[in-house]
This record gives sequence, C-alpha cells and structure tokens, in this order.
Amino acid sequence: MFAQLAMPDAVLSHFIEREADDGCLTVEGSKQLDIFFVHPAQWRHDKISVAKNYVVRTPPFSGNKADAYVEYIALGELDSQLGANGDVVRQDYKLVLGNKYSLVARGNTPAAEVIDPSRWRIEGAPPEQWIALDAAIRYVSEVQQTATDPAIKANAEKTLSASVVSLN
Repeated sequence: MFAQLAMPDAVLSHFIEREADDGCLTVEGSKQLDIFFVHPAQWRHDKISVAKNYVVRTPPFSGNKADAYVEYIALGELDSQLGANGDVVRQDYKLVLGNKYSLVARGNTPAAEVIDPSRWRIEGAPPEQWIALDAAIRYVSEVQQTATDPAIKANAEKTLSASVVSLN
C-alpha cells in the first residue's frame, strides 16, 4: 500500500491517484479509500468533479499535523443525469499522524475503530469527489450502454462528445 511513515504529501498523492482512477464510483472502491482517513469521508453523492491534471502541495509542517492542498484543472462535473458543465480548483486537506482510524458501516460490515502502526491519514477533506477524465469516460460509457432513460442516454452522448474535445 504505502510506507507507514510516508510524508503527508506522499499519502495525499496516493489517495488522489486512487480516487481519480474511479475509486469513488463503486462501494468497493470507496471502501478501499477508507484507510486514508481518520474518520470516514463525508462526500457529496449528487455530483462528481472531473479533472484532467492535478498537483499536490504541502506547505512546511511540524509535529503530527499537516495542511496540504490539491490543485487540478476542472473539466466539469457529472451529475445524476450525466450532464457535464469547467478552471483550476484548489481543495484543502488536513492530515494527522496517528495510529487510529474509523471504518464506516457497509452492508453486513459494522462500523469500527482500527488501531495499527502510526501513519499519516487525512483528517479533513472537501466533500466533493473527483475522478480523472479517462475514468469519467469509462463510467459514462458504461452507464450509457445500460441506461433505459432516454434523457440519461442523450446526456451521456453529449458528455462523451464534450470529453473528446477535452482530450485534445
């Protein structure tokens, strides 16, 4: 996974890579992201931002707390109707060095507090989820193929057409 005492920017980078590669689009993917957080993330579920590039920055820190941020080029957002609508966005994160984290209840698995070796974890994160453009294209294509609602199919087609423009 990642080194136990990796620096905060390395932990945040690893999280962002996993999230951007569609980690937040499935229950299993979201479950795998839990290890990065002190407490389960409280993400919005009505929209997911789509980004082309990102950079992680960690200003100087001391002790067991660090502030960091991610800047990315936002291409738009996917909403529940698969509509897409896009600048450079900054998201702030707070990280702490500690040995405890919580798991959210999912299905038959109850919520739990876990204790393991100390490592940097994300304590505060924005509620917006985001994925990379290629993950968004995969997702919209899959939904378009299985959707029965004509409006969702049409929105997916428009979104896919717009994403081809974003690639160039």
